[in-house]
This record gives sequence, structure tokens and C-alpha cells, in this order.
Amino acid sequence: MNQKDNKPVRRAVRTPEARAAKKAAVSEARKEKALTRAKRRTAAADKKIKTPKPTKQEENSAFSSLLKAAIYIVFILAVSAGLSYFIITAANDVFAFMKDEREVTITTTGEEVTIDQLSKALEEEEVIRYPWIFRLYAKVRKKDTGLIATTETVSPSMAYDELIAAFKKKKVPRAEVKVTIPEGYTVDDIIELLTVENGIGTRKGFEEAINNYDYDYWFVDELTNLSPDRKYRLEGYLYPDTYIFYTDSAETTVVNKMLANFERKFDKRFRDRAADLGWTVDDIVILASMIQMEGKFETEYGAISSVFHNRIKYPEQTLGRLESDATIQYFLPERMEHLTQKELDTDSPYNTYLYAGLPPGPISNPTTYAINYALYPNDTTYFYFVAKSDGRSLFASTYAEHLRNVETVKNEK
Repeated sequence: MNQKDNKPVRRAVRTPEARAAKKAAVSEARKEKALTRAKRRTAAADKKIKTPKPTKQEENSAFSSLLKAAIYIVFILAVSAGLSYFIITAANDVFAFMKDEREVTITTTGEEVTIDQLSKALEEEEVIRYPWIFRLYAKVRKKDTGLIATTETVSPSMAYDELIAAFKKKKVPRAEVKVTIPEGYTVDDIIELLTVENGIGTRKGFEEAINNYDYDYWFVDELTNLSPDRKYRLEGYLYPDTYIFYTDSAETTVVNKMLANFERKFDKRFRDRAADLGWTVDDIVILASMIQMEGKFETEYGAISSVFHNRIKYPEQTLGRLESDATIQYFLPERMEHLTQKELDTDSPYNTYLYAGLPPGPISNPTTYAINYALYPNDTTYFYFVAKSDGRSLFASTYAEHLRNVETVKNEK
């Protein structure tokens, strides 16, 4: 045996600190083991504990709570379903998304048809399902008035708006008509053209509009102190032109349109010239209307105007009489191709063979061309004129010369 192996074993010498640390470690280990054993015992004890059975009263209470909850849920679902169904059916009633397309005939009667009457009639024929909604809808949409007595064919497939519209007055597009008023037409000619040939207004309506309506124009305002013998107040001012009128236009609307045209044509230059001559606008219109009717050709308007101006300026030549055949034609029942002595002797304020000066009012509705020559006559010494068969005139400064012209015209025939 090796001597080295028989040597005594020396133990390490521990210090007090080392011994204390070891003791503490051992103590901590024991505590952990004790804690673990305690946890195991608690778990085992918990397994052995049994849950106590609920009492019968507790069981009944729980069942009651569940039943109430179920009833509440069912109630909510039922109300929701009912409300949803109502909303869907009501919307379908209003807008007719999916409805029967059958047709029914409904008649409304009475001077004033109400929305209540209509809703009841529609409900009775099963066109609508909810008459109270129909009435409310019409009221909210402000469509519950203006219903008329009528017979209409309707269908459940029509929405509320369509049903209401079916029982209201239908709006028919306004018919328009183009009317050309020839130059020189009289008020009577114009009324005939408008009423008989174009179906606009009535004669009585136009006579009232022409003689009495208060139009807002300066030249109408100046028509004061008119002769009681004047046939139409606004004769001469219904300007001849082409117009577009609605066939259902009021007579005052039609007249106003022609007056507005006259105002545009008779501008400031004309007004100033009339004032320079010392004539009223109405006097100029009267003279222009005579020129319009006496002259067949516009090229002669200036010379014809000079004849009338000269007679007015120098009344001693013809006793102030204008002796215009056109003024006699104006008051005759029908226009004559040739006047006889009988017509020339007919007593009328418009007979310028019998009465000096201008007639009581215009005898036609003249154009600006005639108005212009009434204001600006040719500078002549003419006092007479006579028309030939072709419509052209022969002018004369003396009565003797005029008689020769009359003889010339007679010899043409």
C-alpha cells in the first residue's frame, strides 16, 4: 500500500460566517418544502369539498328569469318584424314598387274635390292600402288642393304622386301663333284678324282693352281730352308688325305688346320734331294714318304729306278741309272701291270733305315710314292730288290744274 494513501485526511476549517450562510440556506430549503406540502394538502382538500345543490326556490327563480328574458326577446323581435313589415308595405303603397297592375275607373264629383274624398275612393277600389298615409303625404307635399271632378283610369301600380296628378287639372302646353298685322290695318281689322282668324281673345275683350285699360306708356298718358267722336282710343298706336302670341293670351297682353313696339319706333327724334312743329304726337299719328291710307306707293308719301300740311298751314285755299277719301272709307260699314257723291255728303265727324282740320282720331295704324313723312313732308306747293287707275297720284298746286288731272284720270277708264 502506498504510504501516501495512509496519510490522515484533513478537514477544511469553516469560518463562522460560512457556517451561518450554510445554516441559512438549509433553513430556506426547509421552508420551501413545507410550503409545497401545504399547497398539496390544500388542493387535495379542495377536491374533497362538494358543491351544494340549489334549493327548489332558487331553481324556480332562475327559470322565471330565463322565461322573462325569452319573452322580452320574442317581443322585441315581434315588434321589430311588425314595424319592418309596416314600413315596407307603407313604402310600397306610396311608391308602388311592387303592386298590382290592374286598372280601375274612379270618378270624383263636386265643385271642390277634397283629398279625403279621393283617398276614400282609392281605398274602396283597393288602389291604395293606407288612406291616412295618402292624405298625410299629399298635405306634406302641398298637393292636397286643386283636385277636380273627373273620371280617370288608374292603377295600384301608380305612385301617390301619379294618382294625385291624375285628379288635377292637366297643364296643356300653351299654343303659340304668329300673327302679321299689315300696315294700315284699322283696329277693327286687327280685332278680326286676332279673334276670328287666330282664335285670340274676343271682340268685346279687345274693345275694352283698347278703350279703357290703363297702360303705362307716355303717349297713352298724353291721350287726354279726346273727342267724344273718336272711335277707338288707341287707334293708330297698335303698330303693324309680325308678332308671336299665345292663343290664350289676355287681350290686354296682346295690345300691350303692340304698344311697346310703337314706343320703340316713335323715338325721341320723332317727339322732338313734333314739338318743333307745334303738333301733338296724336296729331302726327292721325296725319300719318291718313298718309298711310292715301298713298299706295311709299315714294309718294312725302308729296301727299305736303298736300295736307299746306292745307292746314294755308286754310284759305280749301277752307281748311283736307278732303281725304280715306277718312270717309274709315266710317263706312264696308270699304268701297269708288266713292260716290252720296258717301262724300255723308255727315260724320270723320268726313274731311265736310269738316275742316284733322279727323277725331287716326284712321289706321301707320308705319314709321308714314310717321316720318308726317313729320318731314316734302317742300311743295301742292294742295291737290288724285289717284290714277294704277294707284299712282297726280299732284296739283291749283284747283284748275287739279280739274285737268281729274279729267285725265277719267279718260283712262
